Amino acid sequence: MKSYRLDLSALVVAIIALGFSIWQGREQVRHNHISVEPRLTSYFSIDGKQKLWGVYVINNGMGTGFVEELNVFVDGKKSKIMSGAHSFPLSLH
Repeated sequence: MKSYRLDLSALVVAIIALGFSIWQGREQVRHNHISVEPRLTSYFSIDGKQKLWGVYVINNGMGTGFVEELNVFVDGKKSKIMSGAHSFPLSLH
């Protein structure tokens, strides 16, 4: 009778450990997907000494960032940049 309880306890512990291992594996996959996402940050900068100004986009993430569309609004109105695909200078670091 004592051996039966010991066997049953070992089986329960093994099933719980297997459940936790499966859960941990799924969480690791989810974490890996999140950690390689692109993190695009944009800001406007003016350098008066060199007469340079612009909107700069930086990729702070580990994944590749793709810009499909760029809209600029001035005083609440959409401003046309240039027509055509890839006609505006874009640099992602």
